[in-house]
Amino acid sequence: MQEALRQAFPSSFGGLYVQQDGTPMIEVVGPDPRIVTLVSGYPLSVEPVFEPAAYSETELDALHAWVRDRADDSFSIDGVSLAAIETDIINNRVNVYVVGPTADDLDRLVKDMKPGIVVIQASGYAGANACSKSNCPNPLKGALWLYQSSTFWCMSGFVFRHPATGKYYLSTAGHCSTIGDTYQHPSGTNIGQVTHQGWVDQSTADVSLIQIASSKKSNLIMDSNTSTRAMTSREDPASNEVIGEGACASKKTTTNCGSLISVNNTISICEGACHTITHMRRASVSSVGGDSGSPVYYGFKAIGIISASYPGAPGDSLYSHVRNVELKWSMVTQITP
Repeated sequence: MQEALRQAFPSSFGGLYVQQDGTPMIEVVGPDPRIVTLVSGYPLSVEPVFEPAAYSETELDALHAWVRDRADDSFSIDGVSLAAIETDIINNRVNVYVVGPTADDLDRLVKDMKPGIVVIQASGYAGANACSKSNCPNPLKGALWLYQSSTFWCMSGFVFRHPATGKYYLSTAGHCSTIGDTYQHPSGTNIGQVTHQGWVDQSTADVSLIQIASSKKSNLIMDSNTSTRAMTSREDPASNEVIGEGACASKKTTTNCGSLISVNNTISICEGACHTITHMRRASVSSVGGDSGSPVYYGFKAIGIISASYPGAPGDSLYSHVRNVELKWSMVTQITP
């Protein structure tokens, strides 16, 4: 339904999100009874609520792009450092999070923004770096601690397969590694070598891929230190991604769940060099240093890969969507044993 509304009413559909009680909230720019008619044709278990909006989803995306295009290579605008740019469907606006501006710089930036863009001071950007997890035998699973030369590093995510070559790849966060890095189990057993890196400027996925043997592949993640969970599907954001849907992350010490907050975030990740990553997802799932690369899922559905905590909101995380990983490298998420 969301994709049908987006395509049929680009100038009046403001977005769709789900409240905690399960009520679908559909934002509409101006009175457009055709939207009500289309929605009434879908068998919904909960009656949706239509609420007025100032900007269509298309207009919000354009405002987001306008801010992103104004940022320089250091992810700053007129000397003010940005932490993130977020398309906020629920509040029907674009949020621009900034770090450490003077009062004069902040005032100048606020005056320079277009209507529909809100500037918010953030406490800073917290990336996730090194970590560890106990050894685990093949097949390789998501949420394993990864090592480089006996040093704790990042988490493993989902396994991907290249249909044309038949090769398999274990994922982790892109800012954790460079092409050629080799990962091991804690015992020193080799996992494989990084062959694809998504952590490049203007990428849509902060993800690296480690080529593994077919015997090591799996569709399992460790949802605790002792139990695993099989992935039977993956989310296609074009038709299934709704603000408010559930999201869980299995990380270095625990698994916790929350909900999707926004689907269009632009951030600058700095690990030595700095790169701008677009189309990141934000969810109310906490992350700390070492959680990068952790798998994001809900039930038995693969969703994404943790990148970092959200600027100014330590209880939220940013993640790359599995579909963006697939599109970037013509891969498919491994969802069968």
